Amino acid sequence: MKRQIRQLINRFPWLKKLLKQAMQFLLPGQGVSTHYMEVTQAEAGSESARLREAWKDDELPVRQRELVDKQLAAYRRSEAVDVFDVLVKSLRELQDGTGTMRVLEIGCSSGYYSEVFRIAGLDVLYTGCDYSDAFIAMALQRHPGLQFDVQDATALKYADNAYDVVISGCCLLHIPEY
Repeated sequence: MKRQIRQLINRFPWLKKLLKQAMQFLLPGQGVSTHYMEVTQAEAGSESARLREAWKDDELPVRQRELVDKQLAAYRRSEAVDVFDVLVKSLRELQDGTGTMRVLEIGCSSGYYSEVFRIAGLDVLYTGCDYSDAFIAMALQRHPGLQFDVQDATALKYADNAYDVVISGCCLLHIPEY
């Protein structure tokens, strides 16, 4: 019976993909985006404060960088990394041969998108800002010569029109009152 099921699944790739998605939903892993829980209105205030402060944990930069380094290594080997590929493609379409593009990343963490842009060969003048002192310290250490600032995404101090493109990947979950 197992052999017959395996043959059926292998014969129909869409079925294999569907079953894999169903298993991930039914048996979620231990990733960063699992085990969601609805919060009540009464819990929202304390949960908002927890989410705002979670990003400022001094141990977080090292843990996050370990994950990112794996993705960057794959990207350097010309392997597809969807999140990198989508952004690079978008910036290439926007740039369209117009010269150096000024890019601000809000919530830059360790500034790893500056590495993505360099690997991809984009002509970008990159600036990063983050709410976390520890992330900005890591970014400055890893990328001397680039501009990194501690900034609050809800009260940026950059001049209007200072950048051609502003990106932000994962800030909203830390800004409940966005």
